[in-house]
This record gives sequence, structure tokens and C-alpha cells, in this order.
Amino acid sequence: MAQEDIYKRLSRHLSKLAMGYPPTDDLVEILRENYTPLEAEVATEVCLKFDEIARYVIDRNLGRKISRQEALEIIRQSEQAGLVHFVDNAAGQVKHNCNCCGCACWNVGSIRRRKIPRDVIMATYFIRETDEEQCTGCGECVDVCPVDAISMDGDFPKVDQDWCIGCGVCAASCPTGAVKIRLRPDRSPELPGGDFETLHETILAEKGLKGQLEGKNLEIE
Repeated sequence: MAQEDIYKRLSRHLSKLAMGYPPTDDLVEILRENYTPLEAEVATEVCLKFDEIARYVIDRNLGRKISRQEALEIIRQSEQAGLVHFVDNAAGQVKHNCNCCGCACWNVGSIRRRKIPRDVIMATYFIRETDEEQCTGCGECVDVCPVDAISMDGDFPKVDQDWCIGCGVCAASCPTGAVKIRLRPDRSPELPGGDFETLHETILAEKGLKGQLEGKNLEIE
């Protein structure tokens, strides 16, 4: 199923959508130095919030309300610009969709610069494989990989399995369909977080913050 079709299905279940305001001037300048003007413009409006999270950022002037059609257009432009689609690692009640570059993103960028091991900073469930019979060795995937995990080895691309994040950016740009995104053999297809609330309760507990936040006014509805 095409990525845009998935988002169309998702958007039918959302009550409100918002786009977070662009990042700081310094971050925008970094994007302009590393991307074409069109890609840099796209990369400044990529953070989507849904439902009560959308209401939260709109009410506090941290973002603006957008339509379902605007959200789908942001997704389409983000994919064309080679950005990585991220959503909450939960089976339901997805509240965020960020579309990230390897330049400014705090996690994709850290992996690209080899500052933090992939599996320490990111829950990666998929990995890239190459069908060598379909691959023409054009090198397009090398150029677009947001984490620099692909290099040419003779006539074929070689994927660093320790750093590939399975994002599918290379699959979207492959002209022959030789790139396949597969479930990692050491991963289960079952999502560990359950719904959105369970996911973030688990994250807080793992970070030792759950008890510290109890009783504080964090209501966002």
C-alpha cells in the first residue's frame, strides 16, 4: 500500500490536525546550507500533531490548524524531499508525525554523524535488502540515504546493517524497485507500546520519570 494511501486512511480517524511552527532561525540556516531551496523550505514545516496534541499546540500558539488535505500535501512533499516519516510507536491513537532530515533531526542526525548507536536512540524494526537482479547500480540510493548507510561496492550498493534505519527513503527513490524493506530478523512485528497512553507511560517508567510527574498538571485535553 502506498504511503499516501496509509495517511489518507489515518486522517479519517483524526479530529484535529496541526502543524508545528518552523524551528529556530539557526536551524533553518543549517537546513539552507545542506539542502536545495525547495528541500529546505519543505523541511521547516514537517511536524504534524493530531487530536488533543494538536489542540495543545494550537491553543498555545506553538502551531497552526491545518486541513487533512494540507497534511497529506506535507507528507507528499516530505517524501519527495527524502525526509524520514516518524509516528508514535503505538498500535493506535497516533498523535505525532514528524518528517525528519539527517541534517537537523536530533535522532536521525545523531545516527548520520555516528554519535549514538542506532539501536540506542531509535526503535528500528525494518532493514533494507537489495534484489541484485533488479538493481542497475545507478547509485541513487547512496545519494538519498538520510543516515549515510549505503555505499557502492563495485556495481552494487552495500548497506551497513548496523546503521540502516529501514526508513524506506531509498525504496521510494529506486527507479527499478530493487530496494526491499523487510522486518528485521531479530524483531517481532508486534508493537511493544500498545496504545499512545501505554507507550508513554512505559517511556516515563524506563526513564525513571513517572513518579516525578505524578500529581503535576500536564493535562492537554
